[in-house]
Amino acid sequence: MLSFIQTACLGLLAIHGLANGLPQTGLHALAQTEAAPKFKVCSKPDQLKTIVLNYYAAVDSRNASRLASLYTPDGSLQFNLDPAAVGRAAIQGATEYFFSQLVESVHHTEQTVFTPRIFPAESPSSNNGTCTVASSATPVFTVRTPDNTTVDVPTFAASFFVIDDETGELHSVHNAFTFAGIYAAKGLCVKPTQDWTASAPAPCQS
Repeated sequence: MLSFIQTACLGLLAIHGLANGLPQTGLHALAQTEAAPKFKVCSKPDQLKTIVLNYYAAVDSRNASRLASLYTPDGSLQFNLDPAAVGRAAIQGATEYFFSQLVESVHHTEQTVFTPRIFPAESPSSNNGTCTVASSATPVFTVRTPDNTTVDVPTFAASFFVIDDETGELHSVHNAFTFAGIYAAKGLCVKPTQDWTASAPAPCQS
């Protein structure tokens, strides 16, 4: 049995295939596998894109309190496999750290919000009044280098949003993208398992 995230990724691949003209017969066969889920329709699908785009705008504003206010009181923010920041105060702190220690600014481009129909009805968020939405974007990070100049570091990012179906608040956001370009621009070294919210990365040894 595929995990929830694996199933979601298959859904994203199916959408990518449709967008690029791949045969629908193959996608239909994928949907007929024993792992294929039944789908849940959110009650306010037209608002989901606005909620996700508001999230990106809050990140780009560098306003940590504005970003934290979009979450439920016990909401969570996670990057890759790092420990999640849980609660508005922790999310605000993690955001402040990110902009004070790692990047000068960020601007999200090429934002795409995918239909919630690709997510399984048996997903963890299906029975507690929430909807799960996926989005992709190209964030461009402005990074200050050791010689005090700035460079732009673009990367591809995929994000999963669990959104309260009634209030529109974020229960969780899980962002997946590589920090390698940011660390390289700053001349920093970091272990893959390091929790970037806990302490500043160490400079690379010459």
